[in-house]
Amino acid sequence: MYFVLFTIMVSTFSFAQNSNELKAKLDEIDKEILKTSKSAQEGDNAGIFKQHLEKLIKEKAQYEKLLKQVSKSSKSSKISEDQNSRKILPTVVRQDLEKFKAWQDETLPLEKRYDLILSEMSNLYEMNGRLTGLETKDEEILKTIKENKTRLKQLEELKVEYEIKIREADDHEFSEQKKAGVRVGMMADIYYQWDFNNPRRNTDGSAEVLYKNYTNRHNDLTINLLEINVAKSYKRMDAYADIDFGEQPEQNKPHDSDAIATHLGQAFLRYRPKMFNDTSLTVGKFYSHFGYEVSKNIENRTYSRPFYYTLVCPFWHEGVSVNRSNLGPFSVSGFIYDRTDDRVDNNSGKTYGLQVGYTFEKLSATYNGISGSELNSAGENTEGNYKTQHEVILSYQATERLTLITDAVIGKNEGYDVDTGRDQSWYSLVGYADYRTHSTNSLGLRVENFTETTSSKAANNLFTTTANPTVRPPSIMAYTLTNRYNLGQGAEIRAELRYDNSNKEIFSSDTSGEFVKDQTTITLGWLYSI
Repeated sequence: MYFVLFTIMVSTFSFAQNSNELKAKLDEIDKEILKTSKSAQEGDNAGIFKQHLEKLIKEKAQYEKLLKQVSKSSKSSKISEDQNSRKILPTVVRQDLEKFKAWQDETLPLEKRYDLILSEMSNLYEMNGRLTGLETKDEEILKTIKENKTRLKQLEELKVEYEIKIREADDHEFSEQKKAGVRVGMMADIYYQWDFNNPRRNTDGSAEVLYKNYTNRHNDLTINLLEINVAKSYKRMDAYADIDFGEQPEQNKPHDSDAIATHLGQAFLRYRPKMFNDTSLTVGKFYSHFGYEVSKNIENRTYSRPFYYTLVCPFWHEGVSVNRSNLGPFSVSGFIYDRTDDRVDNNSGKTYGLQVGYTFEKLSATYNGISGSELNSAGENTEGNYKTQHEVILSYQATERLTLITDAVIGKNEGYDVDTGRDQSWYSLVGYADYRTHSTNSLGLRVENFTETTSSKAANNLFTTTANPTVRPPSIMAYTLTNRYNLGQGAEIRAELRYDNSNKEIFSSDTSGEFVKDQTTITLGWLYSI
């Protein structure tokens, strides 16, 4: 009987293909050994059973050896499978801060070390995303994911620590500047632009790209702005002035301007009462609070301005503002202005402004409002003619590198058309997506819709010009792609591609002074500030 079982066991050896089958055979051998060992100790056939027992023990050793080989082969196959799975991962540069500690290099600026921390966080987020998406995960992959999460938590704390250090360094620098007395700075803004409509040159030799403030020259290397700024602080009083030259101050000046209006971009005094540390009072000439984009190119994400800025946004004011910050997540500012974009207020009416800001974690929101008496279409400034605008700006820090912004504006100029008594009205919606591709480079997309809703029966609208007096109020879509590259030491280069499309013929072309529905421009700007 035992010889029969042994024969069957040996015959099935070649068919044991996996570890489960081998383990089952080993169990059978162990049972057979147990029975055989008892028979080998007693009876007339004890010698035969001893011989059979020896064979069983040898057979068990062979099965155990085979099981080890199968297990080893299976493990190697699993490792090979995991290695093949890892091949689908992209090449991710893991800047392990524990190894080379670049962010601790005291010879690097704080901002550079901060960028290294952000870069490492981005790499770890990307790696964990890839690893989590794998269908097969061994213990090593799960361990890596866990270690990355721990590292990310540490880096989050470091990020906050360095943000505090940078703010403290800025505050210290400002304090040192105050001790130094008068602070003098300089800014340069130069650009070259090509309009593919190739507009005809004017009698003065210039070729104008319509509806683009500060970037309206075609095929000319243009000095947009050369600025010297001077500041002085004493105790709780600050004095500030911008002295400007170039194309931008020429466009900012009113029709009846003098040298002060043209070349003095800003000039104001700011006082911070001791009993109200978070309150400031500003008096003088300063840029308008209205609009997401501001007058100086270097402070914007793009190079050219949106249509609403060119057509309806005030550039600067003379007046008074009161700002109150640190109201929890809120800040509030109030403004009283003389007439917009002019030094002389030729009626008793004023323009009033309000700004309310709210910040919560990654989201910030701003409301801007402005209303006051303005010029009508006959150039008369009357008490009954009011220009009122409302604006809501939302900004969301989607990731460490990606910022999303929306800017919505709606406005009306009451009784602007003296011939018909009709109002001008408009609305605009602008969206921004700004992505920092590198610590020194950012890519931004701006999409804008500007629609004028002035009645077609009105004699004048926002797009009425001497050259194109019969144009009807249009609806415009504009797409702008801007790349900003920081050269360091205050220098920056911007390359911008922009496409504007309208449902009316409003853009100039090279065909006998005719107007067309679209225009495409490419602009290269160079900016420098110290």
